Amino acid sequence: MHFAGRMTRSPSLNLWLFVLALATLSVLYLLQTATPLRLDNDSADYLRMAAAIADGRSLRAVSLPLGYPVFLALLDRAGLGSSFGFVLANCFFLGIAVWALWTIYDDCPVQLRRVIVLLTLLVTPVVRSVAAPLPEAAFLATSLLALLAMKIGVSAEGWSRLRWLATALVLVGVAMTLRLVAVALVPALLWSSLATLHHPRAEPRPSRRLAAATIVIVLLLAASVVALSRTAIFETYVSQPRYWYAYGQLASPVLRRITGTLGSLGELVLNLPLSRFHNLKPIFVAAGVIAGPGLLFALRRSVHWTPVRVYLLSYVTILVFWPYDSPRLWMPITPLLVALLVTIVARYLWTPPIRPFIVAYAAWFALAGLIAIAYTTRISLSGEEFARLYGRNGGMASGNQEGPATGQTMSPYNALADSILRRYGGTRR
Repeated sequence: MHFAGRMTRSPSLNLWLFVLALATLSVLYLLQTATPLRLDNDSADYLRMAAAIADGRSLRAVSLPLGYPVFLALLDRAGLGSSFGFVLANCFFLGIAVWALWTIYDDCPVQLRRVIVLLTLLVTPVVRSVAAPLPEAAFLATSLLALLAMKIGVSAEGWSRLRWLATALVLVGVAMTLRLVAVALVPALLWSSLATLHHPRAEPRPSRRLAAATIVIVLLLAASVVALSRTAIFETYVSQPRYWYAYGQLASPVLRRITGTLGSLGELVLNLPLSRFHNLKPIFVAAGVIAGPGLLFALRRSVHWTPVRVYLLSYVTILVFWPYDSPRLWMPITPLLVALLVTIVARYLWTPPIRPFIVAYAAWFALAGLIAIAYTTRISLSGEEFARLYGRNGGMASGNQEGPATGQTMSPYNALADSILRRYGGTRR
């Protein structure tokens, strides 16, 4: 790859431009700590559970993993139970994720790593995830740290290899308490554990004790998956696609999943939220049709299997079969998709017929990300105009607009939202 060698600016100038851009984006993200509490049905459930845990009350109808509510409860008990504390924590997790992403791709030229980091911070789902009390940022950080531990473990030697894989096992367990989609990390860890025994840098004959310890990690991983599969939360999540595919004609759900997946992929390619451009859905689907085969081709043509590649394949497979669409679902793998795109595009950057298109697309992607940051910052700093600009009546359900709850569930949801806003939002709607 000759990307780094073809740069015309001096290395010191490139470094300062990167630092300036990164600092600017960091400040813009930190500005989101000024936002009033952003509620929807998911964040309301997480905060309801967090309040119960902080107060020592029993939880009712637990349908979400407990890791993030427990973390929110700790912030509550520490006096940081507010929108400021929640968003600040998200910024902290995003900072860890950026560091992990930078380290995972330490074998790439430094210029590519800088582009990967900056574009990641300009992806619309990443921008939108930070300002709300949701587990995406925490899960992103934990999953990337787990992948980093796997990568180091695969190339490490002796007992150091085992320590890194054990660290990855713990991080995978933590990730599962945040989002059940963390099961996509299991095949990556399994592959990493088995690959260490045949890694070219490893000893020709791994000691029996080291091999036995590796097998123990694999068995612990299997036991964790079995234990997870027997939980009520796991059954709740599995029942949704099972019910969705079991009832009605099979062709309809499959067609909807194909168009839904392509539309979600198109959102990432265009870096625009489909929720704001419903009338342009065919364009989003068309973008997904173009990008989908390219993604599969890129994953297939990768020279070596890696934990990142195994994780991406597992995660995307889960998303394809999951019956619902949301940019939030793609957010945890967007940095890895950005890295995949950047490393592929860099090979053709200096090809005269292709370069103008690459530059134009990069400019569009960055501009769309900056607009997303500007838009969410406007909401965060809107003060008394927050309810109107944020929509959904400031997080409450209403009958004259699409909201997190409608019909018979509207009143119970509004009662829950009102109690949450009084506790964590500092206001009563």
